[in-house]
Amino acid sequence: MRIGRALYWLVVTLFIGFAVACGSPRGGKARAPRGGGPIQEVHLFGFPVALNTDRTPGPDVVGIRIYASNRATARGLPITKGELEVLMLPAGTPSPGQQAPGPLRTWRFKPNELKANEGMTAIGVGYKLALPLGSDIPNVSAVTIVARYVDPAGKVVSSSPSTISLLTQ
Repeated sequence: MRIGRALYWLVVTLFIGFAVACGSPRGGKARAPRGGGPIQEVHLFGFPVALNTDRTPGPDVVGIRIYASNRATARGLPITKGELEVLMLPAGTPSPGQQAPGPLRTWRFKPNELKANEGMTAIGVGYKLALPLGSDIPNVSAVTIVARYVDPAGKVVSSSPSTISLLTQ
């Protein structure tokens, strides 16, 4: 039992370290990125396991960080229009000829909703999101997370997928 608790605190400490390491240099006075233009790329960084942030056994939060950029700058750009979607899919890729399953869960964010989660890091503007799994947690050991930016004209730009384990101690 002590090993499980120690492992839990190790994971929580690593997550906090991840969040701090992605934080802003020079006490939050990093320069805003230049470049402007349309968002052409979305980058997703996910913590490899879901977190248990309450006293109830089992995972309840997936932690991710998202950056949007374009080919004019390698730094993260603010999302000021359109919509950001985060999709939770069953882990793995469908076999050839199989239809891809629909998302298990989708979170949608308008630019004004993202503002509270916006932060400047060494690689530009990013969004730190703690996505609640809610009470209907999928009964699978892992999920795939994909972030999608939908511009006002409906063009979709997707991140690479990230697999996150739902197994916790």
